[in-house]
Amino acid sequence: MALTEEQKRQRNAENIRRQMEGTRPGVGRAKPASASPVVNGTVKTSLVKLAPELRAVQSLMPMDSDQKAALLESVKADGIRDPLRGYEQDGTFWILSGVHRLWAAKEAGLPVVPAELVATDDREAYAISENLTRRHMNREQKQGLIDYFLRKHPDESDRAIATRVGVDNKTVGARRAELGSTEEFPQSAKRIGKDGKARRQPAKKATPKTGKKPAAARVLTAKQKAEAKALNAEIKGLERKLSQAKTKWARLTGRPWP
Repeated sequence: MALTEEQKRQRNAENIRRQMEGTRPGVGRAKPASASPVVNGTVKTSLVKLAPELRAVQSLMPMDSDQKAALLESVKADGIRDPLRGYEQDGTFWILSGVHRLWAAKEAGLPVVPAELVATDDREAYAISENLTRRHMNREQKQGLIDYFLRKHPDESDRAIATRVGVDNKTVGARRAELGSTEEFPQSAKRIGKDGKARRQPAKKATPKTGKKPAAARVLTAKQKAEAKALNAEIKGLERKLSQAKTKWARLTGRPWP
């Protein structure tokens, strides 16, 4: 039976009241956690911290001010609908997904939020995957993630890193070649593929010397520079609009953009 608008309003108000009071349907006020901070699918915000695995990459996947404002508005109206996800250790709930939901919950004054324990062999990969499915990342942000993995996992194949970031393996290969071999971005003689097997890279053939100088970079006129700058601003504006549209879609449907 479909709920009326009034019934939906009352249900949302009741959900917010329960989160404010730290209660769950049919359970009553949450009891103090003993060994586990997660009780009846909820956790006190005071017991939640950002996991080291997420902290290392969170700055590479930021949420803009418009998205944060929309999230806060949603939390104030309906509470936290999608639980924070992470693991427990030493009486603390370490989140791998939900840092912005946690921020919004604190801003909205919710002392208790829904929580879900997850088991994964690669917490860093899980944290990145969860964040990538929730927001649209522009080209610069994805490049930042590619650089992060090339720096931390130089022996991983282009295809493996591409899978982590959600880009084409040729994009990773081009970026690896662009960065070259430095102390910060070391090159490895072997590559570890998606299947976990290490494979030795074929030796690069020496490029025959032709005596020709490499082509110089094209020199733009003042007019061309201004046009290029305008196009760059237009591209960023379109990326921002797309990000806002996906946020509105997620709020409307109650699930992240696929």
